[in-house]
Amino acid sequence: GALVAETVAAEKWMYSVLAADTTLTGAVGTRIYAYTAPESAAFPLVLFGQQSATDLMGVGTYRIWTNMLYVVRVVGETASMAGVQTIANRIDTVLHAASGSNVDGIVYACVRVQPFALSETISGRQFRHLGGIYRLFVK
Repeated sequence: GALVAETVAAEKWMYSVLAADTTLTGAVGTRIYAYTAPESAAFPLVLFGQQSATDLMGVGTYRIWTNMLYVVRVVGETASMAGVQTIANRIDTVLHAASGSNVDGIVYACVRVQPFALSETISGRQFRHLGGIYRLFVK
């Protein structure tokens, strides 16, 4: 396959798993984005993006799988983490210990390896990011 096949497989899988959960979409609608959200997007929304990836090599040039880290988080316009906690919990319920496949590849496992939190103020507006860093094994 293509050199980026694992990234494509992982991101299609991530989006499909998150978007298929009616509890999550009840809270964020279709506002689930890879890397960046449109400027016009309403809050809360879900963002995910690759943080790093390394190949596990077998004998010779054989790639066994790619070990990928993704940051997955809810972003809300709120002054407190409590304002996004329910959605962050749902993201973890949906992703932690999940697996699956699509036309581009197989996600053998997805587990949270670290929590993630970020607080920022932009032009006087307060935003909170809450979620996790997930390890995916993809082929």
